[in-house]
Amino acid sequence: VIFHSSLTCESGFDKTQHAKGILKAIIHEKYEKDLKAEKLVADIALVVLEEDIPEGYEIFKIADPRKIESGNEDLFLYGFGVTKSNSKDSGILRKLKLEASLYDIIFSEDRVKLRQTEKGICKGDSGGPSFVKVENELQILGINSYVYGPSDNVCTQEGSQTLADSYRDWINEKLAEIEKTSL
Repeated sequence: VIFHSSLTCESGFDKTQHAKGILKAIIHEKYEKDLKAEKLVADIALVVLEEDIPEGYEIFKIADPRKIESGNEDLFLYGFGVTKSNSKDSGILRKLKLEASLYDIIFSEDRVKLRQTEKGICKGDSGGPSFVKVENELQILGINSYVYGPSDNVCTQEGSQTLADSYRDWINEKLAEIEKTSL
């Protein structure tokens, strides 16, 4: 897990200082990795770090999607993936703004659907967050899950995120279990 905004030498990134090891990963019980991407459910996991996160590192709330003004709040996407399906430019943290009209919250599927013809998430962005403003505060709306499109450019048709709020109870349950075992 990396706690730095950029991985370039110029940014001062130091792997020994800004990267933390993972002690354990907790994968949702309903997640089945062998399903086709568009059939995935519960594509979410938590990680337990080997040591505490750095002091002062910002922790974001999970957005309540019912408080988002539909069609009015842009989505901010983050990930380390490639910029095009066949490129090899992954490994750099990128962020972009997706206009409010280009995503939908699908409550019945616990997903955020992204319409992305020119920009959006791509291969290697899985696990990255999306942020949306709720009550004038950036909060986590989704977690990058998969992309769908023509085989020559899979990243240009549809992106899908796991709706974080749908798993709030599971997250709280697992965090409580982690707390109990670390006492």
